[in-house]
Amino acid sequence: MKILRRLMELVIVLSVCLPVIAKNADAHGGDASLVHACVGTVGGIVRVVGPTENCTSSETARHWSIGGLTEPQSPRPAPVLAVYDANNVRIGDVVGVAINNEGPSRPVVWMITDRVAFLLVVTRDKFIGNQTEAFFESSNCSGAAYLSDSGEALPAVAVIGMIAYVADGPSTDIFFGSRLSNDGSCQLFGGPLNMLPAIQVDLSVYSPPFAIGVRRAR
Repeated sequence: MKILRRLMELVIVLSVCLPVIAKNADAHGGDASLVHACVGTVGGIVRVVGPTENCTSSETARHWSIGGLTEPQSPRPAPVLAVYDANNVRIGDVVGVAINNEGPSRPVVWMITDRVAFLLVVTRDKFIGNQTEAFFESSNCSGAAYLSDSGEALPAVAVIGMIAYVADGPSTDIFFGSRLSNDGSCQLFGGPLNMLPAIQVDLSVYSPPFAIGVRRAR
């Protein structure tokens, strides 16, 4: 009788404890940072449940992050050197340096207007082009301007004072009456030449001194 009584007590204990063990094995733990689901062991049916809900004895608990896929981060744009005037107005991006006998000394900037794009060397207080004079049909350096056709790929540019004469168009034969040097002097000059028509770009909108700064590329 004692043995039978002990067996009956063991059966009662097991009948109470086993459901608890199964239930705890399928518990989700309440972590709200995860997606919780119960997957059926037969048929594989998935049932999404709350963080504190339990799966049945015929289901297996599964969890995964609710963060989802993250978008790849774009690389941070690299800084770009540019030349600015005294009022912090950007003149143009630095694309190279002019070299003298002592090495690199002056930045070369890429100037862009609504009509032409061209390169200029910039010192602390002035601009320098790749030509030193402009030509005119008139005898007093007024009217339409022209530049020498050097055959180079880069646009011809002559800076005289704070005006840049920039080649804009194919070369043509013109009979000239005067020429304007980069020191501002106008000289009589007669004869036909094959030249490039030029437009004028006003550089007086920039106030010296000029200096290199850093901008963030877009």
